[in-house]
Amino acid sequence: MRPEALAQELGVSRTPVVEAINRLAQEELVLLQPGRGTFISELSTDRLLAHFDVRLMMEEYAAPIAVARITERDLEQLEQFLADENRLIQENVVSDHLAWHRINRDFHEYCVDIAGNILLSEFYARLNVDIVLARAYKLALLRFPEEVHSEHIAIFNGYVAKDSNALLHAIRAHLSLSRAASVRLAMNYDSI
Repeated sequence: MRPEALAQELGVSRTPVVEAINRLAQEELVLLQPGRGTFISELSTDRLLAHFDVRLMMEEYAAPIAVARITERDLEQLEQFLADENRLIQENVVSDHLAWHRINRDFHEYCVDIAGNILLSEFYARLNVDIVLARAYKLALLRFPEEVHSEHIAIFNGYVAKDSNALLHAIRAHLSLSRAASVRLAMNYDSI
């Protein structure tokens, strides 16, 4: 990636491009190699596994706190994510992959946000960057959409029932299946 070429292509000055590249470097999405250039980071299976493990820890930590804090407005927002997600499923195929991944990300981030811990929310959002980019890179659906949707409904039902145990069970089941599917995607990516 050359900042000058990107700036010219985007029709902006070099400064915002350099700032954007530096931010991407902080999130380890690009590598800055002095004298050589800027390169897009490769997806590492080990890093992806670590992200899912930490993501699970964060969601498990947030869940019982969120159950105690959840409001009717929060439930309505989660229900809206589920409705938006469901609209994209047609015969177990997704009509818009980028929208699907965005809704998935937003659903999980919102669940963590309900716990009310600002730093947890910030760290969680940063963790999801690699996972979302790995999925969007291939525009791949890692799993059958109807299965993912039903797992999200199980998470939602844990909140509705204010049942921490059911919620934790639903989160663990969902993330373990998503983790395994993401690893399969990364391994396929590595073999290309």
